[in-house]
Amino acid sequence: MSLNNVITSLSTLPRELAHQILNDIRIWDILRLIIHNNAHINTDILTHPTLGRLVHHDLKTLDEIRPVADLYRTVCADHGLTAAPLTSPLALNTQTYKSDYQEIINYMHCRLRDELYLEPWKREVLAHYAHLPAVWDSSTIDGMVARWNAIQNAQEKLNKRKASQLHKAADLLEANPEILKKMIDPSQTPRKNIPHILQRLRGTEKQILRQSLLRGGALRGMSWFAYGHFPVVPFDRALGVVLRGLEGLGVEFGLGEDGADSRTSRKETRDLGEVGGSVRVVVEGLNFVYDGQDGGRLPRIDMDEGGGSWYFIPRGPVDALLYTKDGMEGQYEAHDEREIAWLEAFVEVYRYFEGQG
Repeated sequence: MSLNNVITSLSTLPRELAHQILNDIRIWDILRLIIHNNAHINTDILTHPTLGRLVHHDLKTLDEIRPVADLYRTVCADHGLTAAPLTSPLALNTQTYKSDYQEIINYMHCRLRDELYLEPWKREVLAHYAHLPAVWDSSTIDGMVARWNAIQNAQEKLNKRKASQLHKAADLLEANPEILKKMIDPSQTPRKNIPHILQRLRGTEKQILRQSLLRGGALRGMSWFAYGHFPVVPFDRALGVVLRGLEGLGVEFGLGEDGADSRTSRKETRDLGEVGGSVRVVVEGLNFVYDGQDGGRLPRIDMDEGGGSWYFIPRGPVDALLYTKDGMEGQYEAHDEREIAWLEAFVEVYRYFEGQG
């Protein structure tokens, strides 16, 4: 029977019969009734011989218990925990429980403190998305609720950002399989298994929306974010088309450059119309990957030995290991949003230059 049905049934019973039912249920079930805050059942609890003594026959005690039990229930449900382990006071029934309500609150409070602990690297990641104080207030239920809400808020923002990036990566790859590929794929030939790659990207996107650093499972989907480079990159052939097009415009590029001077780029691209803005985006981000930090210097392109041709870094999974992000906090973090803007601009510029012949 659902809790709502139990409450409805209890609310219609004479008090003596309600007391008999309360005699035989667990302390945890009593707490669930207290959370519901039904006036008739509150009175049943306060007038019960054992429960009344437990809560000092005081309605304010129920008000003190309620927020602790409510947060405890929420966290246990979210983390897949048994709310009333057999060794806990919450598993005892009303007749066998002999202690005070404070023991119940202390038990829930201690367990909440353990469940809401964040390892330093996890806190560092989430602190980018919400204010997380260096020292939490763990002494009050208000402090615990504030901690839970702040962590949930930060996790939701991070999850949505990462999921959105995988969604855009899948969309770009699906629409441009002759231009783009998986970053760690060493082949420069379009794969036939694009539907499988898209299925993985979109499956991980859904998983990430449910991720929780508190609950665990941080490694799921991390391979798409563990490297400094975005998980989808252009083929080297497409890079050649774009670079030759830039040369035709007189736009300078090369290793050791941060990108062409913006005034020069505007002058050289002003007659290109809307694509001119995309050309400037490509040029500005051509040499180095945006890594979310000012002054990042993770190379995007390199030239073959002997000055043969340009290629995208990395060249396969082994090479990609050299560009793994630092620490768990880096590998769990989302990519810089500018990487998506750069990739979208690259596709547009490639199609423009390809159309020019």
